[in-house]
Amino acid sequence: MNTLVISKETIDLLSRITDKNLGERDATPPVIFLASLVTVLLGVIFIDGKVAEGEKKTLLTKLYRFSTSDSDVRKLTNLMIKSVKEIQIYRKS
Repeated sequence: MNTLVISKETIDLLSRITDKNLGERDATPPVIFLASLVTVLLGVIFIDGKVAEGEKKTLLTKLYRFSTSDSDVRKLTNLMIKSVKEIQIYRKS
């Protein structure tokens, strides 16, 4: 049996990152990976307080490799980018 146990804290964090009320079924490995990737990459470009256009372009190029322009994954990626910027989760330990 291939199961993944997701803690309540993980689901709460994913809910904050996506700005959606997620459940255990929503916390799939690809969603967790994407949320981690978005958070780390945004943290890297925003932590110094200066964001160059080249950094933004590189970020989006890397993240958009995981989806097509009209896919739900792209919509989720954009939602995560917006939420992570707002709550600045990368600044919290």
